[in-house]
Amino acid sequence: MQIEFKHLIVHTLAAVIVGIISTNISLSHAAASTPSKLATSDEVQRYQAWIKTMKSAERGPFSRLRWFCEDGSVLPPKPYGCGNRGGGRQHGEWTTETKTLREKGFYVANVLASLDAKELAENYSPAGQLQAILIEQFLIDTDDGWILRKARFYRGAFQVENEEKVARKTINYLTEPAVPIKERYWLVAEAIKHLPSGGQSSLLNEIRDSAASLHQEYPAFSDLRNKIHGRLSADDAARVREFANDNPTLKRHADVVALADAIDSLFDAEKLSETLAGISKISPTLQTQVAKVDNSNNSIDKFVALGGLSAALREEVQRTPKGRTARLRFGAGLEQSIFTAGREIINQQSPSRRQQFILLGATIDALYGVGLLTDIERQQAASKISEIQSDSSNTQLVKYRDTLAYLDRVPTWAERRVQFFMQEQIARFSLIEPLAHHYIPDRLRGSPLLIFTSLMKRLNEDAATLSGVRHQFFDNTASQGFRVLNAGAGIGELHTPETLAASIAKNGTAPNQTILVVPETLADLPAVEGILTAFEGNQLSHVQLLARNLGVPNVVVNADFIKKLPDYYGKRIELLASTGGVVSVKLAKLEQEQNEAKAAVTDVAINIDPEKLNLKRNEAISTKELSSADSGVLVGPKAAKVGGLAKQFPGRVSPGLAIPFGTFRSLLDSNQHASGSTMFEWIKASYKQMDKLQGAELDATRKAFLKELREWFLEVELEPQFISDLRAAMEKEFGADGSYGVFVRSDTNVEDLAGFTGAGLNLTLANVVGFDNILKAIREVWASPFTERAFGWRQARLTTPEHVYTSILLHKSVPADKSGVLVTNDIFAGQANKVSVVLNEGVAGGVDGLSAETLRIDTQTAKVDWMASATAPYKKVISKTGGVDEIPASGQARSLTDSDIQAILEFTKSIDNWNQEHDGAAADVEFGFLNGEFALFQIRPLVDSDSGQRDQRLIALDATLTDASSVTLSLDQQPTASSSSNTNQR
Repeated sequence: MQIEFKHLIVHTLAAVIVGIISTNISLSHAAASTPSKLATSDEVQRYQAWIKTMKSAERGPFSRLRWFCEDGSVLPPKPYGCGNRGGGRQHGEWTTETKTLREKGFYVANVLASLDAKELAENYSPAGQLQAILIEQFLIDTDDGWILRKARFYRGAFQVENEEKVARKTINYLTEPAVPIKERYWLVAEAIKHLPSGGQSSLLNEIRDSAASLHQEYPAFSDLRNKIHGRLSADDAARVREFANDNPTLKRHADVVALADAIDSLFDAEKLSETLAGISKISPTLQTQVAKVDNSNNSIDKFVALGGLSAALREEVQRTPKGRTARLRFGAGLEQSIFTAGREIINQQSPSRRQQFILLGATIDALYGVGLLTDIERQQAASKISEIQSDSSNTQLVKYRDTLAYLDRVPTWAERRVQFFMQEQIARFSLIEPLAHHYIPDRLRGSPLLIFTSLMKRLNEDAATLSGVRHQFFDNTASQGFRVLNAGAGIGELHTPETLAASIAKNGTAPNQTILVVPETLADLPAVEGILTAFEGNQLSHVQLLARNLGVPNVVVNADFIKKLPDYYGKRIELLASTGGVVSVKLAKLEQEQNEAKAAVTDVAINIDPEKLNLKRNEAISTKELSSADSGVLVGPKAAKVGGLAKQFPGRVSPGLAIPFGTFRSLLDSNQHASGSTMFEWIKASYKQMDKLQGAELDATRKAFLKELREWFLEVELEPQFISDLRAAMEKEFGADGSYGVFVRSDTNVEDLAGFTGAGLNLTLANVVGFDNILKAIREVWASPFTERAFGWRQARLTTPEHVYTSILLHKSVPADKSGVLVTNDIFAGQANKVSVVLNEGVAGGVDGLSAETLRIDTQTAKVDWMASATAPYKKVISKTGGVDEIPASGQARSLTDSDIQAILEFTKSIDNWNQEHDGAAADVEFGFLNGEFALFQIRPLVDSDSGQRDQRLIALDATLTDASSVTLSLDQQPTASSSSNTNQR
């Protein structure tokens, strides 16, 4: 089964810091997809019922108490039960249901005393049990004990001293000198805060968890819970006590009073003094930083000093292995003080624009200090703030907006850092307990990120007011909450993948057009007229480039608006996204007016000239023999361009063989269909028949046609001579069979055309090893243009569909250390002399939507603008036996080195004539690095739609914008919207 979209939407609503800013958050595909393999839909329902039963059962997930002895014996509970068996531990024994859940990969009812602390700490997998323990602890804290709701009082189920002993051992292993901590800093800090080790936990998290738990039991506590989670302040303690006084008979009255006491403690100045005193003893550097806090003259200076101290403390922990655990505990206390200091400034003051940028810089230091940002992210964000702070007088509005647009990425970076460690286990737990989706947003809202987003909300409202930005969302207008990834216009029924499937099942046919709401821009997105998403994803993935090419509007929408979309599912809406970044989402007009609107901009057309095709040659051709002149004639553009690249960059392009169009056509001409005609004539006749149909009849006929054609290609008998010749050609080109692998890539005559890219529509099979396996892969690739997805994106734009031909590129596998996509222009802001790069560790990086390292590089100065970090939890590596293995990614802050960047720039300069050769198009290049050497895999023209400049509806949206180049503002004045910014939306 697939993870239900409603669950992803729950995460979507929570993962964006609710109601504050729109961010481009991306779920990892590996993390999101793996749990779907754990259980069927029926099993998930059964498991959820078990969890519900455990919550009310006296013994929860346990059946009885037992001694678990070192020799493996399990004995009844009696004094010193394992005394003669090498010792052991007494705790609860899991029920049959609990054991089944754990065997299926759902690590519930964790008993630390039964675990190996060293193994727990050293398991780097995204599916590691440490992450599961932390998520379960979150559920216990926020859901009144969760499956331990009654079992907490089951004497002997847990032995506290044994639990704390293993927790302390685990933390010691996590922080021991020999273990690198930089890449896992946030996870280690989280473990120290929440494992029951007997040390200082996060008081702020305890407050937030307690408020959430009380709200679960007492709906009347809702307003207080929302206030504590959104705008916690010192006077909330009095409000909580008032609630306790008004409700003296509550079963959990003591918990309400304890919450008020905890809030008092959080805002107690003595807590900060104790933390600072401990930190000052660590090193002279930190002593100097503490003195800055003590000597600060006002609340803003103090906050700046606290942020700097947090960053310095992290540097000290990473640099010096000594005493890491204690220092990380100091960091937890410091984080709480930063949070409370920031809340007080926001609640009580109206800083100027300049002061808010100063506070943003300090918050970025703090986010780095707690592990939510990497060093490169911190440096880049701080650099942007320094640039605008250098304006001593008036600042241009365009610069102001650009700075804020860049800083809007910071919450995404923080979100992705937590996702890197936790998302796979969250997705697993969410199948059996949807409350697990709240883990990440809870941790982010309880961090300095809430301060950052509150400040950004004020400044973004200010910039929108000055710019005249007004988005339309049905009957409402808004100044923010939307980010345009691709400009364009679309009309269609609004659906999620699930509601679309239900609609098709009910009506027997798909809607004529669809606007799809997805958690991110999916790698295998079906043909749609528009995309609304909470997560930006990888902007150079195949599907993103395809959307750019076809003028499909693609808009990131923040949580406040996404949660209102279900009211419109199944209704026809109009989605407009302008080049200036203005968005309109509203109910569509009457059918006649819709058709007129659709006709406003001519669709991309794919024109095939059959006369230029050379279908006579059908033997495999070495790419060394090919050039650009063969593209669309003998073979597709992939193989032709690889041939040209091999000549231009000897030694940097792996060898390849191309199976030409002629082989494909020969199969169709030499095999008969059941109707008696050749396969080619049957295909031609089928297209003519479908031209006369519509609605459900067309859908059914099309599906049957595509299914039959795909199945035929998968089973077609290949000529013995073709097989013999191909075997010989492969041995000559690549070596002995089994000693190499090849990427088997579809290479049609309807991609990389002047107006149509077709990126990612057809199949590529990675690293196929063995001749028989390669033959099977060839058949699969021949069939792939006839999947419903590829057909749907392509077919309406084709003039002569029967002349779609597939050549195949067999490209020798390169076990790249890292790989990605390079575009020789600035896809983010259209700035001159900039190139855009996305990269992941391992092979096949950057093309399938995984969270990727994303950079914009100045070709003149080599200056890097950091756009996103690679936080996909897995990387793909070449397997010697065939295919790719997915192993945990390193989590390192940066994969592209300075020398890598220089190699990319040298390559970019070497193809300066590309634009002239391809009618001004930029180059879209797939590349990699192996042992530090730059390798080329593919090059194609980047095709952008110009509908945004031609569609009058989009032009009208931008007409309301202020000319930002002519407006200036003073940083020393308060933002224009500051008076309305003091209330954070939930």
